[in-house]
Amino acid sequence: MREAQRLQFKVEATNAFNHFNPSNPNMTITRNYTTGANTNAAFGTIQGAQYQSRRAILSVRYQF
Repeated sequence: MREAQRLQFKVEATNAFNHFNPSNPNMTITRNYTTGANTNAAFGTIQGAQYQSRRAILSVRYQF
């Protein structure tokens, strides 16, 4: 009697369409206590992405 054989293909993808996913904005406030002004020029700006470019993992599994 022969057992069943199986071939399985699997694809896992992250950011498959390569869209930009911004990270949280810079929320650090640096005060100049003499004038009361914020001296952090990067305040409120987005400086990076949560994910880099697209990534895919392909795998094949053969069961016998």
